[in-house]
Amino acid sequence: MIKPPDPPPGLMAVGPREWMNVWARVIAAPSVKLVGAMAAYFADYSTGADIRPGNEILAAVSGGMDKRTVLKSLAQIREWGLIWRYSEGRLQGRRGMADVYRLTIPEHALALIPMLDPDYRHPVDNLPRSGDLRSGDLRSGDLSARNR
Repeated sequence: MIKPPDPPPGLMAVGPREWMNVWARVIAAPSVKLVGAMAAYFADYSTGADIRPGNEILAAVSGGMDKRTVLKSLAQIREWGLIWRYSEGRLQGRRGMADVYRLTIPEHALALIPMLDPDYRHPVDNLPRSGDLRSGDLRSGDLSARNR
């Protein structure tokens, strides 16, 4: 297998299990949550890369969701930095080529993404204050509630 490219600075590549631990805490519309979970299903387990089911398949496995809803959901997930598109299918010169994604976690996730607290009960007060980019460690103790 070819090694996938590293994400740009500020994004950390992660595998599906680690990503789902963060994704479970994200506060989003049900359509966004489902598209994110289904995209993660298609990721390479060790790298979180090579997500390329295409929009039609994502729509189908998301309960027959409208393709435009899938596109809007992916755009939201990309905006949060939780998925990185490293190959844009339509730019490859052939119609029908799927975009290729990698699961990522942004450095300052807690300042960028609406999330539940580590106990999955209440939204985190993560509205940025002036000069405050609280990163928090989403990968360690901050997510320990999932394993209780």
